[in-house]
Amino acid sequence: MRKFLLRRFAFLIPQLFVVSFLAFLLIKLLPGDPVLIILGPLRTQEGVIRETKRLGLDKPFFVQYGRYVERTVQGDFGNSIVTKQPVIEELGRRVPATLWLITLGLVACVVIGIGVGYVAALAPPTGWGTWLNKSIIGYGFLAGALPDFWVGLILVFIFFATLGILPAPIGQLPGYIPSLLPDGPTNIDLLDTLIKGDFGQAGTAFRASIMPVVTLAIVYAPVVLKITAVTTTEVFNSQYVTGARAVGVRRRTITRYIMRNALLPIVTTSGVLYAFLLGGAVLVETVFSWGGFGQYTVDAVNALDFNVIQGMMLVAAVFTIVVYLLIDIIHYFVDPRIRVSTVGSS
Repeated sequence: MRKFLLRRFAFLIPQLFVVSFLAFLLIKLLPGDPVLIILGPLRTQEGVIRETKRLGLDKPFFVQYGRYVERTVQGDFGNSIVTKQPVIEELGRRVPATLWLITLGLVACVVIGIGVGYVAALAPPTGWGTWLNKSIIGYGFLAGALPDFWVGLILVFIFFATLGILPAPIGQLPGYIPSLLPDGPTNIDLLDTLIKGDFGQAGTAFRASIMPVVTLAIVYAPVVLKITAVTTTEVFNSQYVTGARAVGVRRRTITRYIMRNALLPIVTTSGVLYAFLLGGAVLVETVFSWGGFGQYTVDAVNALDFNVIQGMMLVAAVFTIVVYLLIDIIHYFVDPRIRVSTVGSS
């Protein structure tokens, strides 16, 4: 396991350097000049020259990149052009909210996908089994064609505007003035209110998270559902499972064999989906004013806030790399073939 992790970690630093370089290069290719945005419409030519030198933008490209890497390694992502606040601090307040949202969304997708997909794979080919499989196929096509923000707006219309049973889509804690809510240890309103013992506000925060989580589940659960149904069907029809059933192996044992062998592609799909949700939640956060990473991304792009965009690209890259590393570690424990190949290569 140690050699396996060392080999994987050896690729992390080169990956981060490549990502940081691409992020820096893409920012340079974007139209617009950060100096002009910072100084505003009342700028003077002398002010532009002075600010350009202060930011080091008059230096060659690779000199600028070297300084960017040096600051980034020290945890300095610069200041936001819009808010004038350190980007690292604003990301620290917003990223936990997004991680909380997409984690709940992934859990919902996995529970729905594995549960329904497993039942569909083992359902009889006639009667209710046929109806279930056709419904799943139809649901998959429908969910794939519906944009997530549209699903979110429909849920808002039904459960808030019409039925009035869920809070307004105005953040993690609707009806609470943000300035009166001190920053908690997690920067996640639901958890922070629980830690403070404010169970009334915690209930409101929980109810406020239902619609965005359900939106993610409706749109992205078919990804896990389809791979679960297909993989489980293949394993169920394999020769070793047929042989196990023929010799009278208990159903519980056969089920464990099926789930164990169908787990790898499900884990891989779920991990890729988790990384994808970091970007996929952008519009969902905007619809529900979630105040997380996704909504921050939209605001930064609209304002051409270059330091924020660079910081967000780097955070997204680190998150994706860590998720894929966790997938590899899970594969190592689940699939004995990986352990054998690792021992053989060492």
